[in-house]
Amino acid sequence: MKAGFNVHEERERFAAAAIAFCLAHEDTFLWHFWRKVCAKDGEIQPRMKPIVDVEPHRWSDLLLKWDDVLCAVEIKIGATLEDHQNPGRKSFWNPGGYGHFLVERCKELHCNGRYVILGWRQEFGPRKRRHAQALEIEQRSWAALEDGLRWSALSKDLTSLLSSFGIWEFTFKNMKNKKLTGKLSDVGDAISILKSVRDSLGWPASFKVVAWAEEHWELGIYLSSYSRKKPVAGLAQKLKSSNEVPDHNVVAWFGYLAEAGTPEKRCVFVYCAEARRKRLVRRLNRAKFVVDEGRERDGEGGDYCAVVQGGWANLDDVNWFKKALQAAAGTLANNP
Repeated sequence: MKAGFNVHEERERFAAAAIAFCLAHEDTFLWHFWRKVCAKDGEIQPRMKPIVDVEPHRWSDLLLKWDDVLCAVEIKIGATLEDHQNPGRKSFWNPGGYGHFLVERCKELHCNGRYVILGWRQEFGPRKRRHAQALEIEQRSWAALEDGLRWSALSKDLTSLLSSFGIWEFTFKNMKNKKLTGKLSDVGDAISILKSVRDSLGWPASFKVVAWAEEHWELGIYLSSYSRKKPVAGLAQKLKSSNEVPDHNVVAWFGYLAEAGTPEKRCVFVYCAEARRKRLVRRLNRAKFVVDEGRERDGEGGDYCAVVQGGWANLDDVNWFKKALQAAAGTLANNP
């Protein structure tokens, strides 16, 4: 067994145990988890609280029972979905597969079975028609669980734990409402903020946080429209096309920057063709961001750019970075 698999497996076990603890000790979280992960659209909340077991069988990370439903939740944090865990594979339904175990258990309890995969981002393959009615199969994202999660002592601890496991949705939640401008004493927080923005906007983790200090100090991430010679989909391509950035050039930089003798500020550099700069500036201004008109190029003779350091002072850092980049790409539907 590969060492990487062990790491993922241990994270999933810890996550399951932590979620189960919260389910057992906080009703608000229990019903939130039921609505966001276990329930189907339009399903009526049961009168009695679901009964929760953590790893009661090797075929289930979490097992919840309510009314006539037995729901097995399989948790994934970066690991692959093995064939015996995948409803799109024959081995899932055959003896030894998770589907087979769940179906058999439901026969014993005379209840309906539901299998939910939490955190697996890819679609699983089509199921065989003969299995279509055997189980209800659902797929849920970590974003669904994070959405609307109310702050409490337990949910705050759970958010920190899931964030430490690399689940960006919870890193994003953990960093919300933080404003480090002018008081950047915790570089760890700054790095977490920058990574969560990068991840939420669709750039891969290969775009690293980089520090630099000479005539000025900076901590940030350079964003390109290509990663390992392949285009990065989504916002990266929109920034490239809207601002006519040449192939393989950096489309933006975002992070914290301080000139000599001044406190650090949050900052976004958006690169563009010379002919596109005025249009880019107007787009940013319409979104109520302030562009430094004294800096049309990145250094003497460098690439043309728009430097954003002002506007929306009330926003926390995560949302400020995100919305500035979205505004630069022309994808910000509404003002923040």
